[in-house]
Order: sequence, then structure tokens, then C-alpha cells
Amino acid sequence: MNLKSSASTQVTKPHRSNNTLMAIAAFAVMTVPVLLQSVFGIGFSSVLSNSMQPAFSAGDLLVTRQVQASTLKVGDIIVLRAATTYDPYSHRITAITNTAGQLGVTTKGDANPSADTEIAQVNPLALLPKAIGHIPMAGRPIVYLTQYGGGLIAGFLLILALGLGVLHWLGRKSQADKSSAEDASGIEDTLSVPQSEEVTAYRDEIASTFNN
Repeated sequence: MNLKSSASTQVTKPHRSNNTLMAIAAFAVMTVPVLLQSVFGIGFSSVLSNSMQPAFSAGDLLVTRQVQASTLKVGDIIVLRAATTYDPYSHRITAITNTAGQLGVTTKGDANPSADTEIAQVNPLALLPKAIGHIPMAGRPIVYLTQYGGGLIAGFLLILALGLGVLHWLGRKSQADKSSAEDASGIEDTLSVPQSEEVTAYRDEIASTFNN
């Protein structure tokens, strides 16, 4: 008597390659600028106005490098922050004075009719971001997000993306659980082999022999 049974089981695992790639990309976006800043002193600053046209325009991304204030010279473009609003601005140096060990740095936007009224007082050993290049239009998303309407839309899109991500994760989890349940059911069916008439008769014959 030969009892033959066959079972084909296939375990379906969630496909994680896309999620892994997205995680790596997000990690790179967050860490690369930090590494450039900490190791090489390289930074990025979005241009918020057209005060420096034609050198660069609003929406461009300024590439900067940290340098000692004592090395700056007239004609360099540096990134400063307004004393009242603390907003960053990038203007060209038009004059540098040294009073009692403090540098007075006068700047002006190339497109502005006059120099900035605020003269930056800087320690000669302080590090300031000096422009070393720019990427046209690369800073437009940041410029847009600084506006009220842009901030609202960005917040809505962020919430929407998070919601879709959660729904996607729940869908894949449900699919994986269902697949695991089906595999377990297939294995159980395989182990439970129905008894044929031949098997039943053989069992009854053995029982009759022992009874006699």
C-alpha cells in the first residue's frame, strides 16, 4: 500500500526594496548637508530676493563656505542675518573698517541703489559664510515655503503623504498576514490525508484478527 501526497507551499514576503531605497535616500538628504557643513564648512542658502541681480536671483541656491572674517575683502559676497528679523540675506561687501579690533562690514545688493544701512560688527576670528557659487532655481521650493500660502500647502501635502504611507503599510501588512494564513492552511490540508477504502478495509482486517 502506497500513500502519496504532495503539497506546494509558497511563503510570500513583503517586498521591501522600495522602502529600503526610500529610507536610504531620506537618510542621505538629511545627513549629506550636515557632513558637508561640519567637515568642509560647505553650506547652502536660498536667495529670497532679487537684490543681487544679475549675479543671482530669487529662487537660486547659494553655495557657501565658512571663512574667517579677517580674510574677507571688498567684492566678496557673504551671507548675513538681519538684526531685527534674523532673516538671511546675501550681499556684496563694499567696505571693511577695523575699529578697536572689531570689523565693520558694509554690504550692498548689486541691484540696490544704496548700501545697507546696517553695518555688521564682526570679530576678525569669527566664521562667516562666503558665497563660492550658486545653483539657478534650486532654492525655489524653500522660497515658496517661506510664504504663507506655500506653508499651508506644504503642511497639507506632508499630512497627506504621511496618511498615504500609513495606509500603504497597513495594506502590505494585511496582505502578508493573509498570505501566511493561506500557507498554514495549505500545510494543514496536506497533513490531513483522507483515508481510502483500501486503508479502511486493511484496518478492519487487523482489528478482526486481534479480536479472534
